[in-house]
Amino acid sequence: MLAISGGRRTQLGYLAAIAFYLALWLFGWIETVWVLLMVPAMLLLLRAERRAAPAAHGGSPSATLRHA
Repeated sequence: MLAISGGRRTQLGYLAAIAFYLALWLFGWIETVWVLLMVPAMLLLLRAERRAAPAAHGGSPSATLRHA
């Protein structure tokens, strides 16, 4: 639910998912393979959300242009 609510809650949801995946590797080698696939994807989603957050919340026009 956090990931679809937007803003800081979305970032918190992505951080929670990353923490979950990082803890999952303790359960065996097949989970480690899954973690190696999912953590980079989640990090990319988190990075995109962090870059989009200032523009969505009325950031300065120069900050918006810098990330375009």
